[in-house]
Amino acid sequence: TSTGTLFVDIDSDSVFDTFAVSGTASLDGTLDIDLAGGYTPANGLVFQILTASTVSGTFNTVNDAAIGNGDVFEDQYTGTDVSLQVITP
Repeated sequence: TSTGTLFVDIDSDSVFDTFAVSGTASLDGTLDIDLAGGYTPANGLVFQILTASTVSGTFNTVNDAAIGNGDVFEDQYTGTDVSLQVITP
């Protein structure tokens, strides 16, 4: 919903929250990203955080997309998944 929030913790290159939806994931609302324990992901890394049979919509707001070293998370959408890629804006 437009008032809902999905919380995603990223602890390391290989340890992060993932969500699998068996049907359609209808996105809206807020994506809230939390980097755990001072972890700083490298530029270019991609974290696939959600998979579904079908993904419709996007998150209206992405909180904490700035990583702190000048890089940011870019939210990316396909018809079946949502990923966060580390980029330099």
